[in-house]
Amino acid sequence: MNNFFRLDDEKKTVFFLSAAQRAIDQISDNTILSVCKCAMINCWEQLIDHNYNGEVLYDFLDNEENGITLLGE
Repeated sequence: MNNFFRLDDEKKTVFFLSAAQRAIDQISDNTILSVCKCAMINCWEQLIDHNYNGEVLYDFLDNEENGITLLGE
């Protein structure tokens, strides 16, 4: 665990995105899977290109119509 804290922020982000990708692959509901995959694509693009601000990525979580936090309720 101490090695994790020695990683820079970008490497920590890669670690968590990779873990999230593995979890997303277990989702069977196509609607939820589609939204999650789109969010993951945007997160990876942000990591590589830095094209998005936090609001764009946050919208995948808290969008009032189909945010990830609302799916499956």
